[in-house]
Amino acid sequence: MKKYICIIFVLSFIVLDYGCITPAPIYTIRPMDSEIKWASGVGLIDKSDSCISILVGFIENKNNLMCFKVIIRNESQSDFIVDPAVFECIPDNNKTTSNQKIFFAIDPEKEVLNLDGQISKEKASFESYQVSHVFGSFFNFFIDVATIGKSKTEDEMRKREYARKEAEESYDRRKFDYERSIYELENLKHYWQSSTLRKTTLEPGNSTEGRVHFNFFTKTKSFKLRFPIASSIFTMQFEQTEHKIK
Repeated sequence: MKKYICIIFVLSFIVLDYGCITPAPIYTIRPMDSEIKWASGVGLIDKSDSCISILVGFIENKNNLMCFKVIIRNESQSDFIVDPAVFECIPDNNKTTSNQKIFFAIDPEKEVLNLDGQISKEKASFESYQVSHVFGSFFNFFIDVATIGKSKTEDEMRKREYARKEAEESYDRRKFDYERSIYELENLKHYWQSSTLRKTTLEPGNSTEGRVHFNFFTKTKSFKLRFPIASSIFTMQFEQTEHKIK
């Protein structure tokens, strides 16, 4: 009896403990610049030189990524390449400049390639499952034909019917999971293709824009973003504030 009481006590403690989970903190990120433009609650840093103008604003944290809106305009007389894969994030870790770690932006081209690979694997996996399902159905049909005229007990017939229905339901579930997975992967691929800043050759007088993503760091209170473009490097400082939810 004492054993059962102990088990009940432990289970009750676990339930109560999980029922008191502290909400995750939220973070705000704002530019640390003397000249900030504001648009719909977003603080924007606008910098330029004789060849390039760049506008950067923080949008959101999502899936452990910081998302920034970036607009770049070519003010020069020649083409240059904009490549977000070389953009840098440097968290403030109170270390000397030589010891600071540099983290590059997420490369949209690699993300699209990776998603293409995942989609291909999902399709191949489901096609293999379909082949095995068709083979199983054909095998059951062959058994049914081979046993025509032979007496079957009610229990045997019930078991075969149950197995047939179970196989069909299993196929329907697998098909549903496959279609949902492909839908989610295709949506994610579309996002990285159409919403992000992609590698672009920018001609004079033209601009390009899109979202740039960096890994999110909870332990830092500030960080720098560096944007090497052509022969220019634009550096921007941001502060990060943690807000605990009570």
